[in-house]
Amino acid sequence: MKIGIISKKSHAKSHVKALRREGHKVLLLGGNPNQVPPSLDVLVCRPDSIAHSGFATAMAAKKKGMTLILANGVTEILSAIKDMQPAEEETMEVNNCANIIRVLSKLLGVYGHPLHEPKAGPVVEALASQRGADGALGLKLWKQALKACKQESVRGWARDEAAKRKGAGVIHVYSNPPRGGVRKIPMFVTDEAALGTVLSRMALARTEAGARKMKKTRGAMRPKPKAEPKPKLQPQRKQESVRGWARDEVTKTVAQPQPGSPAANAARTMPPEPEPPVVAAELPWDANLRSALSLVLAEMKAAGLTAISIEEDGSVSYNRVVVTEGSMQVLPDGAE
Repeated sequence: MKIGIISKKSHAKSHVKALRREGHKVLLLGGNPNQVPPSLDVLVCRPDSIAHSGFATAMAAKKKGMTLILANGVTEILSAIKDMQPAEEETMEVNNCANIIRVLSKLLGVYGHPLHEPKAGPVVEALASQRGADGALGLKLWKQALKACKQESVRGWARDEAAKRKGAGVIHVYSNPPRGGVRKIPMFVTDEAALGTVLSRMALARTEAGARKMKKTRGAMRPKPKAEPKPKLQPQRKQESVRGWARDEVTKTVAQPQPGSPAANAARTMPPEPEPPVVAAELPWDANLRSALSLVLAEMKAAGLTAISIEEDGSVSYNRVVVTEGSMQVLPDGAE
């Protein structure tokens, strides 16, 4: 329904939220409107939060044939609007949270926000298989309901509705998620056997103690993750060592001719160059050596030696001039 509210905006936030949760379209007109849109189905006037001219506008709309509700509280307004739409309560539409809970709990035997998510599909299919034609229709409408309302909206509506009903058609179950403590969840039940199916297939317990025990069992069965071995760290080379190695490697690469180049071919065919001969270094003459050689030369002259050679092992060889005396006779040519 399209509902207009005459009230100060700051005083009607909870009213707007509650009506929209029921699936209604709400237009907040303020506390002193001059006129009312004729397209409204219902006009709500809150006497405690309007000006005198706002009240006059509401009464003028009523004289023109518009349905008017004079109430201040949220519960009064919701109850009055609910009484205006008895026919809608019998429809099979799932266009808002109220209809989703009403229709699906009747067709499937049980419904609550734990079933209002895609991963609960196997549980909903199990419920549908137990309910015949009603179950087949419930499974079809369940898929439509997922698109019509978010799970969070269904959770909020179910919590408020369960508080109003005070146990009529509502059975609370308990969950114990990995994070946080035990949570109390309202389930709207028309068939106790259907609730048993849900409890046997989902992480839900009938009592709070059962939920705690369920969490302990789940924790004991969960395998502990294996610790992954830490990777061995390779020793890092110092930057100076890397710099020096790179410099030497570049030098080798530049100095060596590349394979297949003329320089490389020449290097393979040319014989290696001969090593230069070793030249003995000349040593300077000192005074003692000069004196010794002078004595040797003097003795050589006295002995008539022309050359002398002395080896390291002490052997000596020399040349000596020998003078001999003799006589001879010279004859004239042709004489005998």
